Amino acid sequence: MGDELKEVAEVFQAVSSENRLKIIKELSTGPKTWSELMFSLKMNPKILDESLKKLIQAGVIVKEGNKYRLTSIGDYILQIIEPLAKLTADIIESLFKSFSLKKKK
Repeated sequence: MGDELKEVAEVFQAVSSENRLKIIKELSTGPKTWSELMFSLKMNPKILDESLKKLIQAGVIVKEGNKYRLTSIGDYILQIIEPLAKLTADIIESLFKSFSLKKKK
């Protein structure tokens, strides 16, 4: 059980970055080369390199030839993150509306 928890923690750590989440989202449309990722995400090359290494180490993406693609873990994470992001945005919007109504009174 200890090794499984370590692996789960590694995946959580790998996806706990906005830049790495952007990479996952970008790869959801299909495999991409390093250059394609850099230009589409407008990301600093050093940050892109570090992010890709962390995602590979966590098993979220793999490099095949000169392209990166999501693994099944990466696909699953994307399925979790998208609804979670929508829910978070809805909650924040609701809080702002509530706050605005209270301020007008």
